[in-house]
Amino acid sequence: MPPVRRIAAVVAAALTWCCGEAAPPDPPPAVRRFELEASAPDEPGEVRRLEVPAEMGAWNLSSGQARIAPDDDRVGGTPGFRLALLGEGSKQLHMPLEFDARKMHRVVVAVSTPSTERFWVHLVRADGSARSSPVVTLEGSPSPQVLQFYMPRKRAGDEPFEELVFVAAGLADFVVLHGGIELSRVQLASWDFATDGNGERLLVRHETREARLLAPSSRLKATIEAAPTDEVAFSLGVPEVFRNPSATGATVRLVATDVDGDRREWAFAIERLAAEPGWRSERVALAGFSPGPLELEFTLDSPSGIDIACLVAESRIAAPRADPATVLLITSDTHRGDHLGAAGSAVAVSTPVLDALAARGVLFEDCFTSTNTTNPSHIALMTAFHPRDTAILTNDTPVSEAAPTLAEAFGDAGYRTFAAVSTRHLGDPTSGLGQGFDRMAWPGASDRPATETIEALKDWLPDAEGEPLFCWLHLFDAHIPYEPPPEFARLYYPAERDAFDPSRAVGKMPPARVLHESLLGLTDPAYPAAMYRGEVSSLDDALGGLLECARLTGAIVAFTSDHGESLGQHGIFFSHGDLYPDSIHVPLILAWPGAPAGTRVARPAAQMDVGRTLLDLAGHDHVDFPGRNLLPPLDTRPPRFALAGNATSASLTHDGWHLMLHLRPHSEPPRLVGAEWHAVELYNLAEDPGCTIELSAQRRELAGELRARLIRWLCSARDLGWARDASADPELLAELARLGYTERHEAESVRELIDPDCECERCAEYR
Repeated sequence: MPPVRRIAAVVAAALTWCCGEAAPPDPPPAVRRFELEASAPDEPGEVRRLEVPAEMGAWNLSSGQARIAPDDDRVGGTPGFRLALLGEGSKQLHMPLEFDARKMHRVVVAVSTPSTERFWVHLVRADGSARSSPVVTLEGSPSPQVLQFYMPRKRAGDEPFEELVFVAAGLADFVVLHGGIELSRVQLASWDFATDGNGERLLVRHETREARLLAPSSRLKATIEAAPTDEVAFSLGVPEVFRNPSATGATVRLVATDVDGDRREWAFAIERLAAEPGWRSERVALAGFSPGPLELEFTLDSPSGIDIACLVAESRIAAPRADPATVLLITSDTHRGDHLGAAGSAVAVSTPVLDALAARGVLFEDCFTSTNTTNPSHIALMTAFHPRDTAILTNDTPVSEAAPTLAEAFGDAGYRTFAAVSTRHLGDPTSGLGQGFDRMAWPGASDRPATETIEALKDWLPDAEGEPLFCWLHLFDAHIPYEPPPEFARLYYPAERDAFDPSRAVGKMPPARVLHESLLGLTDPAYPAAMYRGEVSSLDDALGGLLECARLTGAIVAFTSDHGESLGQHGIFFSHGDLYPDSIHVPLILAWPGAPAGTRVARPAAQMDVGRTLLDLAGHDHVDFPGRNLLPPLDTRPPRFALAGNATSASLTHDGWHLMLHLRPHSEPPRLVGAEWHAVELYNLAEDPGCTIELSAQRRELAGELRARLIRWLCSARDLGWARDASADPELLAELARLGYTERHEAESVRELIDPDCECERCAEYR
């Protein structure tokens, strides 16, 4: 055995002995969450309707065309009409108001549309000024769907409104209004505009937190048991719909009353939150109260004549500790396993921060992920269940609340839980991964650089002072388009060279059809790989400032990726198509206080097992969560399976061999060479780690054995029922297409991974 491997084996044995010891009992949780119950608000309501007329009359269109017909789908079978808005482009329907709509703040309409459409409404005054609603996106359906537009009053003494304008953006060929439009005033506490679709998590500026809505007419109450040394902690947020610089005097009040009737009150002005919606953390000390139950009550004071509500989130009892535990999970999207300086590969890339992390911890040289697609891979990481069983194989399919997650496991162990991600499609509404996190933030645009996401996480760290903390940080820099900051753009590419100069092509270029739009016109094939390395070095540099934070210097840290990237290998250009090691070999570093510094582990590892390992390192080996601890060596090395996005292919890696089975034809860009039905590829990783020599014909018996094992695994899939409906948001789908995610298959076909009795020509070769 080589000396390095022998040292690693000794260290691994020591780790096995340590991990085998009984963990000391956990101290009482430093974080105890409590539920706030809303009292029934007493607020009068009012409803007025604008019925679709038999003829347009005073109704008119400033764009588009209108058709009116009897409405046979009207709820309750009462007679009425429906109105179709036709024509290309935006459609605007103007309806005069014959009643005072100043107090109204909700508009409800039933609409059917053949495809996805965006809608909004305006209440227009005589002087042309208007109160406008947020935009609501509706997916296509032949049946009427109810739209709700919330339009809170922004100022007292509004002039009367003259008309209501209903607007369709024009994405659909036509839209149909069924039975008219309802204007109403309802209890603010009953609004559900801010939900992310996952229950109690509420949105403010692309960030979700577990929260309850507090309105002037309602109360939020709880009864807690707390010690005099404890604190009540929470955060306040004002949703975007209530943005209002005129909310002078808006104040949240917290009253605490003990068993002896002693009462204390705190006031929190939210004027700034109303002027610039966001979140703010608060804490109050409980010293001086008598032992026993403590009654808490939140109320909201608001200026007369305006509508405002506030979110109360992250409500908990905190018992601050001098040295609370910290666990940090970093996922660097699209990061190849060989693009680390510490990896010692032939790739010349500078990553001093990550190298230093590896130098004080453990570097796993052979870590594979379970898929080549971002959201499915992260969902597998956060649940320790394979995409085969979650049935989540695309970036637009959220995981359901039924899935137990790593964040929930740490939360149950008494940790605060934060997540900051760098791409929109990994945000909570699209991924479902906000569950279990006290807070989760993502960019409003498609993606953001590492520096911005890291800064967001750093800003949060003081909010968990004295409390155990689990953080997930996701970075997207290494994903195409490769556009490193200027100081890194020329780190690996000559400053004097123009990669897009048509007069000086320096090598054979792939055809334009397989190139990302950011590379059209490229004349130097070396440029993308150089920019990719620049992105890796850039994100490494950004991590330096984070890992130097006092809160994180003694943290348990894991660094890994969701998948790798093909830089032209196997005819796949600057993307992560298929399941070659280029796409599924990822970095993995684990560092923690007392770690065997500088250890390199050569045995196979699975990225899905990182969560279990982090829990064990934090002393929570008793917490129920799937997976295995990666640190102790095993007597046997289980095979590693992967399933590609959209279930286009599957792979098995075991004992130095890598077999791929193409489950369906796929030849979309960025692939230069397509794959055919049930084709098999076999590679000897020990002799050919780059998978350049395909051996299925020469090693037919071995290929048959591995293929049969892979098919048995595919046919053993469990439908956990965790896949929610995929998003149909055209803006999101356009963003995914820009990032190279274009292929989509019907969900039903994804679940039928392969027929074990297939009689096609290629399967017949292995009978």
